[in-house]
Amino acid sequence: MTKRPIIDAVGSYLPPTVETTRELERRLPGDVEPGWIEAITGVRQRHISDDADDGSDLALLAVQDLLTRASVAPAEIDCLIYGAAFSDVIEPATAHILQAKLGWDCVPCFDAGNACNGVFDGVRIAEAFIRSGMYRTVLVASGEVLSHGIPWPLIADGADPMKHIASFTIGDAGGAILVRDHRAGDDPDRGIYASHTVARSDLWPHCLAKGRGSLDLSDKGRDYLICDMKPMAAAVHELAPGVVQATLEAAGWSADDVEVLVPHQVSPRLTAFAAGLFGRAPEEAISTLVECGNCASANLPLALEKARKEGVLEVGKKVFLGAGSAGLSLGGAAVVW
Repeated sequence: MTKRPIIDAVGSYLPPTVETTRELERRLPGDVEPGWIEAITGVRQRHISDDADDGSDLALLAVQDLLTRASVAPAEIDCLIYGAAFSDVIEPATAHILQAKLGWDCVPCFDAGNACNGVFDGVRIAEAFIRSGMYRTVLVASGEVLSHGIPWPLIADGADPMKHIASFTIGDAGGAILVRDHRAGDDPDRGIYASHTVARSDLWPHCLAKGRGSLDLSDKGRDYLICDMKPMAAAVHELAPGVVQATLEAAGWSADDVEVLVPHQVSPRLTAFAAGLFGRAPEEAISTLVECGNCASANLPLALEKARKEGVLEVGKKVFLGAGSAGLSLGGAAVVW
């Protein structure tokens, strides 16, 4: 029997400062009808990091949280992958900054930047490394400082807030996932069974951030998130059914086999659409959107951590992970926890 790489542990961190959507609305110029952003986006609140925090700071706290539950020691980690929509700097890789803050030395590290899919892609890379025998234990981490991505100056200059509605959903968070090889004593059924991704790269102009990195305080204005969700959502509706089907077929599963559904956290409509692909009601999908907003690449570990805390994520459960990012990229993974 093939011994599949296992997702060993997850970790997360949410900054203590919370901004409600009503509070955000009061920052908009002119008369704004109370509740309209929450009604459209489903986001009630988001966590906001301190101005002095960078993505690597949030990732550090998420990794420390993960290590309290991991079955391996830090010295056993062979590789560190950092994946986030907003990196600390253009160069070097933020993975180096995170490793320095962890106090580690000589662990191979690099960034896997693919917008909201950074952690998902990092997990797939980790799986490939482990299957090849190159590494035994790979840590994938992310820190998203997205709160400065709202284009407030553009809105102050008269831009229609509705055209920037996606930026009103973003929040800050850290996340981490540890992937390791299958070892003696592990349940033989555990592991990553299959994953599948597709891309529609012609859609890249519809969701982008022209940023220099969270450390560059002098040029935050270039970090604005500019997103037109209509063509992105249309592509998701077109491509997602094929991604789900291909992933399930590769795993040898049916939609009914999935016990824990973790879609990407973008909007209530897309959550409902994802749940519908499995014949489920929207509330059956694990979602952190209402209380955390869209935290880009940190969405996946946040949702997994929520499922763990709620007792849904148990060893042996069949889990489907959904991923989506600007680009456009879509992905799915079938995992026995």
